[in-house]
Amino acid sequence: MYQVNKGEGTGTAITLHPSSALKEGMENGRVYTWEFGLQSCQGVLRTSDQIDEDQMVMSGEVLGILMLPMEPHYEVKCERDTVHIGPIIGIVASSRLEGLQDMLHKLRRYVKNYESFGGAVIAFSNEAVDVDKRLVAGYLFDPVKREWTAGIYPFPQVIIKRVPLKKKWQKQFHQLIGDRIFHSGTFTKWEMYTWFQSSSFLKPYLPETKIFQGSAAFLEMLETHHCVYVKPVKGMQGKRVAKVLRTEKGMRVIYIHSEDKKEFLFPRSEDGLTFLKEVFAGSEVIVQQGLDLQYEGRVNDFRAVMVKNGEGSWESFALMGRTSQEGQIVSNRHQGGKIEPAVVMLERMFKEKEKVSSLIGEIEELALRASEVIENCGFHYCKLGIDIGVDRHGRVWLIEINHRNPNDFVASFTGDKELANRIRTANMLYAKRVAGFK
Repeated sequence: MYQVNKGEGTGTAITLHPSSALKEGMENGRVYTWEFGLQSCQGVLRTSDQIDEDQMVMSGEVLGILMLPMEPHYEVKCERDTVHIGPIIGIVASSRLEGLQDMLHKLRRYVKNYESFGGAVIAFSNEAVDVDKRLVAGYLFDPVKREWTAGIYPFPQVIIKRVPLKKKWQKQFHQLIGDRIFHSGTFTKWEMYTWFQSSSFLKPYLPETKIFQGSAAFLEMLETHHCVYVKPVKGMQGKRVAKVLRTEKGMRVIYIHSEDKKEFLFPRSEDGLTFLKEVFAGSEVIVQQGLDLQYEGRVNDFRAVMVKNGEGSWESFALMGRTSQEGQIVSNRHQGGKIEPAVVMLERMFKEKEKVSSLIGEIEELALRASEVIENCGFHYCKLGIDIGVDRHGRVWLIEINHRNPNDFVASFTGDKELANRIRTANMLYAKRVAGFK
């Protein structure tokens, strides 16, 4: 990587050490197009052994045209007559400009291992985008001072979203930088189910799922499985979920809304259906086969943390087990669930080490295949949370995909305090690759 310094001369000249120019495949005296993100200019390459091999000296005119900040360390890539300098990685960290500075301390994990990826890392908000001038107002990470500097900077080449990006900005960015916006699209539980149904590998892992429409179809599913779950297709974090059981005394409904859980018994099925239609009014809802995931009176399931690495491949960074609070119907930590390493939970459920080892392999393969299918559906994510169940018979089920910027800190509750750092470094290495610097 190169440290940029400002030269004293005029004109559009860029100077490298002779050995650096040779390494990058550039010729002394040749005019190149120099690109920094969407900014570009013509400039002649000069070589000098009076500067260090990791230095790049630019005239003030070149620095001004490219709007290139000198604090970061940059990669250089020469392709014929064009020299690319970068990467420029943007992080949408806040919806409002006034809240951006308060978010900077939460971004420190993205830049903790800055030396492994380099480039200009810019944090910005939805309120500070100038599409016409291709500029964003935000904060640039200074790797020497290890602090963020406020300023006006050029558009990033790749964007990591921590908060939703306004649709108008997302459209504009997409027109300018293409499919380089991570987590730019969302999908519903029903869409996910239909895509996975088309995969011959994933289909056997799916619980039966239908759109909640007519009463007859619902009652038929309840009769078949004795237990079903009712969920909004856009639900998150185990909120607004109903577990419905067929009992001798009638229809038993356990309903979670936000932090509250309530139980009802309806001797008449019609009354139970009326209740469900009322509490889920206004939402498209799915009915899903209930799975026997209980162990010692608690719901157990697993979360595979899938991350795109610097090679551009999906990699399992963590596999954890989640146990619900006693009496709860979901294992989400937001609903009081507890987290531990997956192998610990599996060893408690199945005593045979060979069985546990086989299940770990099957879960990891399932998570990998699910990640690849989602990506092939046209979405660009740098991390996913794959929720998987294992019933008391050892059958593995694919339950859910968390794709809205899943929480990096979840696995820290297993004792792995460095996981979030490794995930975010991988995010940055992948962003560097997408920006064109491998």
